[in-house]
Amino acid sequence: MLCWFLLLVVPCLSATYKAAIASHQIADAPNVQDAIVQNLALYKEHASLAKANGAQIVVYPEFGIDNSGTLNNRQNALQFGETIPSAGVILCGNNSFPLIIQTLSCLAKQNSIVVVANVYDKQPCNQSCADNQYLYNTEVAFDEQGRLISKYYKTHVWYTSIFDTPKNPTLTNFTTSFGVNFGMMVCFDIAFGSPGPKLVERGITHFPYSVAQGIVGPLVVKAWTLLHSATVLSGNLGSHIGAYRHGKTLDGKNIPLSNGRDSLFIVDVPK
Repeated sequence: MLCWFLLLVVPCLSATYKAAIASHQIADAPNVQDAIVQNLALYKEHASLAKANGAQIVVYPEFGIDNSGTLNNRQNALQFGETIPSAGVILCGNNSFPLIIQTLSCLAKQNSIVVVANVYDKQPCNQSCADNQYLYNTEVAFDEQGRLISKYYKTHVWYTSIFDTPKNPTLTNFTTSFGVNFGMMVCFDIAFGSPGPKLVERGITHFPYSVAQGIVGPLVVKAWTLLHSATVLSGNLGSHIGAYRHGKTLDGKNIPLSNGRDSLFIVDVPK
């Protein structure tokens, strides 16, 4: 009994947790289905590698499950959208849920790891909409059982001609089995007074952060963590991934994936 107690309690008492942060290059595929399959295959490799290195959470980039050149109009992006349920359900193994979101649930469950990823949520529009649906840039989190524990709509949309801006933005967070309360924000959100700073005011200082940003991105993130005494795990579309805490870059190890383009950054993060 003591052994089981220690297994449950020690992760919460530890002064650090281990994170895996993904650098991912989106597929360049001939069609939507092939692009989804190719991206998810690399996501699976990221998750397996994260587990093999003892990571407790893996963070993927913004727009990571897409196709090269797709983000130029709404109709293209809609093809990658899925209707995502509210938090609280285990999707893995339930074929009533669509491919992308079910696969992410299975990655979490099969690897016993928290998964944070960026997807496109299609929801019905009950008002006057051009195509009778909303399309939201969405951050999802799954626990180690594959349960969807959090869903957040990006507040400050970059591609406003493609994604809808939520009418009632929410402050969204989730707590993990290893005792860290994470706040959710996506890329451009970091430039505004909400959600990030509002979550910090509530005592939430750790952020898994999906982005698609260039070389100046890490400088902005590092400055933000200094200003708010926070920790950000930044998964990027391309390079420039990292973990930033109180204005400093945390040291870790970078592991290349089999395709020679993606990589995974493993880092011990102080709580």
